[in-house]
Amino acid sequence: MAIKYSPIDDEIDIRLVKLEPGNSTDPIYCTLRSARFSANPQYQALSYTWGKATDGFNRIYIDSETVEVRANLYEALKSLRPPLGPERNLWIDSLCINQADDQERSQQVGRMSEIYSQAGEVLI
Repeated sequence: MAIKYSPIDDEIDIRLVKLEPGNSTDPIYCTLRSARFSANPQYQALSYTWGKATDGFNRIYIDSETVEVRANLYEALKSLRPPLGPERNLWIDSLCINQADDQERSQQVGRMSEIYSQAGEVLI
C-alpha cells in the first residue's frame, strides 16, 4: 500500500517522520506530518542508499497504513527507534517526499542541501 500524502507548500514546508518507540521485535510505527521549514523544526536527517528491489522489502506502518520499505531502510529504522519515549523526528527522502508527484519531488530534491544543513544531526 502507498503512503497517503497530504499536500504541502513545496517552497516552505517539509514532511517529517515521527518514529514511535518500540522494542526490536515490535512492528515499526510512524506518523507523517508537515512542518514549516522557517519555524526551524527539530529533526535528524537520514542519509542512506535506497538499495535494490532485489534486496527485499519489509512492512512498517505509517499513519496506521501498511507501507513496504526496502530492507536497508527497515534496518535503519529498527536501529534508530528508541525502546522508550520520546519518539524521534526524522527526515527521510523516500518517505517524506511524495515520489509519485513529479513537481513535489523536483522541488524537494532541489532543497535537499538546505534540509540536510538545517537538521540537528545527519545520520549515515
